[in-house]
Order: sequence, then structure tokens, then C-alpha cells
Amino acid sequence: MLANLNHYRAVALSHYPEEMMRLVVPALGAPEHISAWCYNGNIPRRFRLIGYWGMTPDYSRVLKPYKNPTDRRIKALVAAGSEGTPIYEWWDDIQLVKNVSAEKTEHPCPLPLRLVSRILTLCANPGDLILDPFMGSGTTLVAARDLGMKAVGIEMDERYCEIAARRLQAR
Repeated sequence: MLANLNHYRAVALSHYPEEMMRLVVPALGAPEHISAWCYNGNIPRRFRLIGYWGMTPDYSRVLKPYKNPTDRRIKALVAAGSEGTPIYEWWDDIQLVKNVSAEKTEHPCPLPLRLVSRILTLCANPGDLILDPFMGSGTTLVAARDLGMKAVGIEMDERYCEIAARRLQAR
């Protein structure tokens, strides 16, 4: 199934490190770039890899606030119009969707909307068509629409399709 993704211009995929190396890399080859999403949790795996095939993410598209806004060098950058510094490949500012999270759905393991929005921001443009062949609760479709992109989702579980439809209608 994944080998067919080679026909697309570019692929970004988030997965646990073991499965990324064991299943995805043999199917798609080595990614051009990898980011790590690190999160706090009481579970054994506390990070996922985000692999990029056919593209390199543009980290200058997502800025994080300066840590020391009172520093004279930072003040000079802000005065010159800078709004922050590009993020790095190690993301620890986005946490898992927990049972008490506002974005929790009936799906057992949804990706956070901020995570998917960041991935799309780094590697796609408004108007681009995004394909999510494992749509789940529709997070990618919601993020794409919020960012002015088109999206198509594929999901074999009808319950998850219904969740995705409700999420899209509610926004």
C-alpha cells in the first residue's frame, strides 16, 4: 500500500520511530528530512518521527517567540520587524491529545491539530491539494482547510468518517 505513495510529488508522514524504520522506509526509501515531535506522557514512546519524502520543510515559515525579549540584540531584531526565530527540528511545544483535551474525539489516538497544521505550514502552500490516505478523525482535513489548502481523506472505518464530517461541519 505505501509503495504506491511514490507516485505523489511529496509525502510527509508522522509515525513511531520503530514503525517508520521497519515499515515506511523500506516502502518509500530514506526520507529527505526528519523532524521529531516530542511530547510528555506516561507512555513508553514519547516521540514520533515526521519524515518528508520529495520535499524539505521550510523552518522559516514557523516562528517561535524570542526567549529573552529584554536582551538588546533581541530588541534590535524586533525593532527591525522580526517576529521570532525559526523553529528547530525537535518539537516539544505540542502535546498529545489527552482524554481531557478540548479536541478529543471518539478516535483512540488523534494527532493534535497544532502538529498537523505545523507540518502543513512547513511544506505546503495555500491552494495545494493534501491527501491523507489514513484520515482517522479528519485532523489533516481540518488543518488543511484552516490553512487555505484543499484536502482529500480516505478512511475505511465509517465511524471515523462520521467523526471527520462532524468536525468539518462544526468549523
